[in-house]
Amino acid sequence: MAARPLRISVWLLAAIAVAAALHRLAQWQLHRQLVHEAAVFLAPLARGDTPYRWPLHRPHDLVGRRVFGDCDFAFDSGALLLRRGSRSCEIGVPLRMALDLRRFDRLEISSATPLPSFSLVLREQLDQPQQIAQVTTTEQTPLQVKLGQLAWRLDSGEARPQPPRAAMLRLRFGELAQDLRLQAIALQPQAPQDWSAAAWLPADSAIGMLAPAQFPLFRVDGSPRPETVLHWRQMLREHEPASLVVFRADVGRVAAAMQEMPSHTTRAVSAWPWAIVVTVALAMLATFARPVGPVRMRACLQAVLALALPVWLVVGLQLGDDIGWPAAAAIAVSLLYAVALACTDTATPGYRIGSPRTWLLASSAPLMALGLVLTLGHPGTYATISAASLVGYALWALLQQYLICVVFADRLCRAGLPVRWTVLAAAGVFALLHAPNAALMLATFGGGLIWTALWLRERSLIPLALSHAAAALLLGSGLPSAVLRSAEVSLRYYL
Repeated sequence: MAARPLRISVWLLAAIAVAAALHRLAQWQLHRQLVHEAAVFLAPLARGDTPYRWPLHRPHDLVGRRVFGDCDFAFDSGALLLRRGSRSCEIGVPLRMALDLRRFDRLEISSATPLPSFSLVLREQLDQPQQIAQVTTTEQTPLQVKLGQLAWRLDSGEARPQPPRAAMLRLRFGELAQDLRLQAIALQPQAPQDWSAAAWLPADSAIGMLAPAQFPLFRVDGSPRPETVLHWRQMLREHEPASLVVFRADVGRVAAAMQEMPSHTTRAVSAWPWAIVVTVALAMLATFARPVGPVRMRACLQAVLALALPVWLVVGLQLGDDIGWPAAAAIAVSLLYAVALACTDTATPGYRIGSPRTWLLASSAPLMALGLVLTLGHPGTYATISAASLVGYALWALLQQYLICVVFADRLCRAGLPVRWTVLAAAGVFALLHAPNAALMLATFGGGLIWTALWLRERSLIPLALSHAAAALLLGSGLPSAVLRSAEVSLRYYL
């Protein structure tokens, strides 16, 4: 009898250790990401260049991966070709955050052919009206345009002063009489400065707009929660869009990271993502072409391979605002492997409605989510949950529950892992699929413990998927951003 309390105590200690490790992972990733962001932005400035540079070499370099309007265009020899006869061409550059037009007030356009006059179109905020300025070109190469010398106006014709920021930036060309070959667009700083000597200000201080000569560098003192740090960064960027935030302990690492940053002229595409995807895909094929080892070993290997690429994509911050081909291939390979495993499964699929007891136990997750919202949320600011969002998220939750419970947890049980440790392992992997979102990882770890345990006992996925969807929507709509910043994962969480 004494062995059972001991086993329970060991398991509880292990669960606490996993939760602590997940939080530590989120902090470590945040430290690295903030240093990387600062180095990427400051390194070009230290070399006399600009971080606001957009080469026009491929579709990924444009918003929507194309030129808008009635435009005949192509990518040719490292340039964007706009063919003569095009009636209207509008080029949007992708922005991860708003542009600082107070410190970077010189528009530079590199072109292999003479530039016709065009309009510069921007929005200070995405929900604000667009502002337009007409640019008269010269024979200067590359073209340099002082934004402060342009006559800015709204669509209505109302005059406006030079905008201090831009959340959207586009170049609009009228009918083209000749071919136009655009090579790059850039925003240059108003004057070279020694950014390495700039002071790092406290990130939690009430600071408005700084003088243009003072660069907005901010440090985080102590070890606040990741959500708190990102909330400070968001607030700072409302006043200073180029704000950089790093932990005090990492300020010295920024300079070292800047030295390792390649210039935009030497940047190369890494082959490592493709190597990882191909290696895992070949290992997946091997489990079908030539089954490896005894049944238990094969089940364990299948469980690991099924979620290896998704975990790599999320924890490795491979999923940003624009999914590349390696990431897309990794997602496709993982889904195909899950389908292939489902075709070989002989167990009951688990799509039955479930008993009243299953529904009652599954309701514990959304009830706990509701308790957190009522405790930590702010009444009056809750977002409305529509029926369409509940149905859509339920289908997405069903896919996640299938991968974690049927593909992963069931195979760990076949491999001989005791149920309690299978539950812990599945919940831990489920939490990793929500990295580096610290609050969401801890929430999904708790939910994963409930849902995996219920699956192994009740064998019904539908109540689990609805419980998952309800809990997620309650947390996402009811918690403030300082507690749960968003439901985004991977690199998208930092954007």
